[in-house]
Amino acid sequence: LMIAAALRASLMEGLCKATGDDRTTQDEAFMVGMFSLLEALFGQALATIIAPLQLAEEISGALLRHEGKLGTLLTLAEEAEQGPSVVGPTLKQTGIGNEIWCRTQIEALRWTLQVGRDK
Repeated sequence: LMIAAALRASLMEGLCKATGDDRTTQDEAFMVGMFSLLEALFGQALATIIAPLQLAEEISGALLRHEGKLGTLLTLAEEAEQGPSVVGPTLKQTGIGNEIWCRTQIEALRWTLQVGRDK
């Protein structure tokens, strides 16, 4: 699960960077990706896990309800795990082109593989 979360996080951060978002938004995207699998990891409702953290509404909204840009990027990351044919409608919604999508996925996979080797 940690590797899957790291891949989501890296992909979401990379998409923010590729689409011109600032460093803060990139960091928030990474956090959403990492936190997105906490429910499966701890076997508790995600709302219960993140409540004590008092996260910004944009982050909690993305995690709990897939709201906002970060929520859409989380949807993309989740869809990517189901296969390439699933992401098409969400990619169109975001305006992220195929080249950016593919390049960002490759970079995220490389980073995640490197992190996995370093452990």
